[in-house]
Amino acid sequence: MRHTLTATLLISLLNLSACDKLGNAAMLPASDSNAMPTSDMSNMQKTFTVTLESLSDGPSPLSPGLYFVHRDGMPFFTAGMLDRGQGLENNAEDANPAKLAQAVPGSVIFNTPVGGTQPGPATPGKKFEFSFTASPGDHLSFLTMFGQSNDAFYAPADTGLPLFNGNMPVTGDVTSQISLWDAGTEMNQMPGTGPDQAPRQTMPGMGTAEKLPLVTMANRMDGFTYGQAIKVTISAR
Repeated sequence: MRHTLTATLLISLLNLSACDKLGNAAMLPASDSNAMPTSDMSNMQKTFTVTLESLSDGPSPLSPGLYFVHRDGMPFFTAGMLDRGQGLENNAEDANPAKLAQAVPGSVIFNTPVGGTQPGPATPGKKFEFSFTASPGDHLSFLTMFGQSNDAFYAPADTGLPLFNGNMPVTGDVTSQISLWDAGTEMNQMPGTGPDQAPRQTMPGMGTAEKLPLVTMANRMDGFTYGQAIKVTISAR
């Protein structure tokens, strides 16, 4: 019954007009700027498929989010620094990736679970998938909200996840390289019960604002237990 109620409330919240306008944006191709310019490197390109699975016995759904394939830099956030105000807060608090996608050209939104027909969360037992091409030296950054929280999200390190080990593509279960982060933009409440969390807030943007450095939840030490809600796997061909 808890999962059914959570799914209903989150789907109502997440069908924002911004998401509706984007539709199934996960079907869009990755930016051409990510491709390597030389024919030699083009021959080394691989097509990757990434699966973000919401664990069937997990404590929270996963929200729509976005991904970006890049060579260097920290496209979405910098660990230990304040949120940049580019839209990460919107995704981490309210499950809306639209603003951040506009701020990071070439990033791609995923918002429809596998087998679904409408944008919404990946409730426990469901998953998001997205595919792209990449070459040695490329990294993957992505983020998806831990739905039963105030501003927690899953993501790799701020520099992204390396997609190759030398010339060999990284494949398999990479969950150990994904962290639960705290955006530091809204005061935390007990996961799954807080009145200002996405499934229960009366409108987006509710909750007491704060300005704290962006760190992993393990380093935030807010006294709450979040549990593990995600499994991330990568395949390549």
